[in-house]
Amino acid sequence: NRPFHCIICDAKFKLMQCLKRHTDTVHEGKKPYKCNFCEFYSASKQGIDDHEMRVHSKKKPFKCNVCDNSTALVT
Repeated sequence: NRPFHCIICDAKFKLMQCLKRHTDTVHEGKKPYKCNFCEFYSASKQGIDDHEMRVHSKKKPFKCNVCDNSTALVT
């Protein structure tokens, strides 16, 4: 049951706060999370975490099963 409806695109949400986050980020383009190392902004904390690991970290925790290649993100 998703009682909260977006009036712009008809997306539906279980919680009012999810509808507000959707409206802010998708329809208003708000990106409240800022990278600690550069001027990159994201709509989500996960987006910042992914960016910082991919761009600013030397960590590459995901290793290929076939070769010796490793990466910061799973593709």
